[in-house]
Amino acid sequence: MKQINRRITILDTEVEILVPDTIPFPSEKELNEIIADRKKKYNVPIKKITLSFDEEFVDAECIFEPVPFERIRRITGYLVGDVERFNNAKRAEVADRVSHTLSTTDKMRMRDTDADGRNDYIDTDGYTKPMDNYCKLSAADYEKIQERNKSLVANCRRTADGDYILQCSQAVKQEIDNILKPVLRHTVKK
Repeated sequence: MKQINRRITILDTEVEILVPDTIPFPSEKELNEIIADRKKKYNVPIKKITLSFDEEFVDAECIFEPVPFERIRRITGYLVGDVERFNNAKRAEVADRVSHTLSTTDKMRMRDTDADGRNDYIDTDGYTKPMDNYCKLSAADYEKIQERNKSLVANCRRTADGDYILQCSQAVKQEIDNILKPVLRHTVKK
């Protein structure tokens, strides 16, 4: 089965037509209807359309003209593209704005240490604030836990600074704390 390829311009749009030789080539009226329908459907200037015909369907692949847009920001309570049309008082207000940024500690708490796409909220003390429990283990602590119970640190991830991050339940976290900081019990002789 051979395919007939043609390139024509219809309604100020470049059209590439792919038709197998087993079906008749579409009429100019049919092509005009298809292109007018696409222009109406997308309501965006179309640069090029590739029409692929087969026995039952017509596939229309459209390439659109670039649409210019202007970046809009909220500046001192107004949605604007730029401050060009502001008066002197409003421009002074823009110049006096205070930029609010996160402190280094907050940035530290909002790292994605395990690369799962979520911030882990690692606190510098070693564990997290919300939902999941995370333990930050030094290499020595990791080795100590691995000697006692390898299954506790099975899903650990190593960070760039050589520490280990472990996502765990509250029970596992308590067990790790018991291994690292055992409670000393004293018996008193009578």
